[in-house]
Order: sequence, then C-alpha cells, then structure tokens
Amino acid sequence: MDILRNQQNILYLSSSLCFGTKERMILRDAKILKDVGHNVFIFCLKNSLLDLKAKSYGFDCIYHKAGTHLKFIKWYKLSILKETIERLDINVVHCYDLNFVWPTSYFLRRNPRVALFFTASEQVLKNYREYWFKSLMSRVDLVYIPVKEMVDSVSDHLVVPERKIYFSGLGLDETSIKSKANNLDENVWNLGIFVNEDQTELDDIKTCLNSIWSINLKRSLTKSCHLHLYTSKKWSENVLRTEIEAIADEFKLRSFLHFHDDIQVSDISADVWMSYATPLPLEDYTITALLKGIPIIANRNAATEELLTSYGKAVSTYMTNDSRELRDKIESVILNFDGATSEAKSIKEPVLNEHGLNFYREKLLKNYEIQLIKRQRFFG
Repeated sequence: MDILRNQQNILYLSSSLCFGTKERMILRDAKILKDVGHNVFIFCLKNSLLDLKAKSYGFDCIYHKAGTHLKFIKWYKLSILKETIERLDINVVHCYDLNFVWPTSYFLRRNPRVALFFTASEQVLKNYREYWFKSLMSRVDLVYIPVKEMVDSVSDHLVVPERKIYFSGLGLDETSIKSKANNLDENVWNLGIFVNEDQTELDDIKTCLNSIWSINLKRSLTKSCHLHLYTSKKWSENVLRTEIEAIADEFKLRSFLHFHDDIQVSDISADVWMSYATPLPLEDYTITALLKGIPIIANRNAATEELLTSYGKAVSTYMTNDSRELRDKIESVILNFDGATSEAKSIKEPVLNEHGLNFYREKLLKNYEIQLIKRQRFFG
C-alpha cells in the first residue's frame, strides 16, 4: 500500500466544545490528509467551535449527541459512530480525546482491519491499569505525544508500551508564521499572551496584570510595560473582556491593555511572550513565539524546563500564578533583552526540527501507512 496513491477514508474524533491547540491539531491533520487526496470526515459535536471552524475549511462533519463526558452509560448515544465507520468504509480512526478512545476501541473489536490512533492532547493524570482499560487500550495502534515529556504520563498511566508511543511535535507550518510585526510601539515594552476561545478562568490573566502593574509602579525599567491580549475570535463575544477591564480599572491599567481579535496563532507579536498553565504542557503559540525570535516566559513544568535547558536565555519559567516571580522574570528578560532576542533567533532550526510541519507531515503519513499495511497483512 502507498498512502500517497491509494485513497483512504479517515475519521477524526473529538468531543470538544472549545477551540485551542488540540483543535488546531485536528484541523491540521485533516488538511494534510485531504491535500493528499484522501476522504476526511470529522466526528464532533454540532455547533461546537471545532464544527464551525471545520465547516469553514470545507471538511465534512458528522455529529454525535453524547456530550463531552463519554461515560459508559452514554455509549449507546454513539451508535452512530459504529454505523458511520461501516457505512463510509473507514480505514483509519484518529481520536484526540481519551474519553473517546474507550468506546471507539470497543466498537472496533470486531473490525480489526481499521487502524486506530490516539493523540494525547493533555497530561494523563489518572491511572488506567484495570483489565478493562488495558484491554481497550491494546486496540490502539499508535499513541502520538506532541511533547516528549508526556511519555512517562502516557506509558505509566495508560500502560502503553513505549514502542507504541511516538513523539510527533506540534507540527507548526513555518511558511505561515510571519516575522515579528514591526508595528509595535517602540516607546514601550510589549508583552503578549494568547487567550483561548474556551477560557473562562481569570487567575492566569490576573497574574500577568499584577506583574505588569508592579513593574510599572516600581519604574524599574526605562520604558513602561503594555499587555497585548490575542484571541482568535471577537473580543466583543468574549465574556472575559468585561472582567479583565474591571481588574485593569482597579489597577489603573486600562491604557496599558491592547485587545487583538480575529488573530491566528501565526500572527502573534510581542517583545516578550508569556504563557500560563493549560492542559497541554506546551501550547502551539509558545513555540510559535520562539520561531519568531521572541523570548518566552512560560509556566514551569517538565516541558518548559526542558526548553530552558535546551535554549538558555530565550526561555524563562515561573511558578503558576506567582505574580512576583513572573514580575522578576519579565524584568530579567528585558534587562538582558538583546541577549535573549539573539538567543531566540539562533534556535529556530532546532525548534523546527522538533515541531516543524515538514517532519510532522512525513511521519504522520508514514505511520498511517505502516499500521494499515500491518492490519491488512494480519487481518486482510
């Protein structure tokens, strides 16, 4: 079988209502396979943000009514999944939510010719060592991890042998990542964060505001700090904007805030980029900032600590929700801004080697082909 010549029917599964790095990964994978010439379908919740985005890109969507929490008692609501796989003669099923893996593995137990993949889009914190889970997880052909430091989480908690775990990177398209914008105000320090469309908590944003307020109050830098908040939808539709502005008014920071909407991750820009805690240890916008030559300050976890070890001055970390440490790290980066920027620009090639699209695309297609051949050989 040649994955580039033989047309396949591929189904991508997600129970997500929101839109963030995971959903961008789904659309990227779907686009890769559709561009090759395969038939691609996305199985999702109707009117979810993923559904709306997928339809705007021209993908065929199939809907389920099981909601976001797919407990065993709700599996009967996924009967359409089994029917869809049979009706469309699906060859490859790719899950992006762990709670979708269990029912999918169960439905495929009598359909061994279908290859099953799972992308672990967040850290696995619960142990799934019972026989029931181990039996279902054994049906998965390959588990993708976008961040190397997730391997222990997946291997230990899901009892997956390491030969079935594949580091894929984030698959970022270098050609779509524009250079750092030159329309930023040079008379201030521009700090940037990305607010996901589904975000409802303010703690992390408040930490950033507290740090900026403290720096500007101390006047420890030659220029004041401004915060740029990017999102991929309209800020007028975001419930957080009113609350953010209320906090800004309390600290008299309204004139230091800049809201940017309808922004793709590839369009972000800042002098210093900040990231906070999310389910995925390393978000795509954090790596995008590095590829643009922007120093980053990220919440401290195993993945960001590895970045710090590998890339030195271009990366700093802070404890989640610790505004004092974040303030100190902002000051440290800005006071050594030329060195941090120079370091960030010099690491583009090694970052692309791990998280670039060319590497990702090649391996995604190859892994699909290998697993399809293996299943056809044994069950054909």
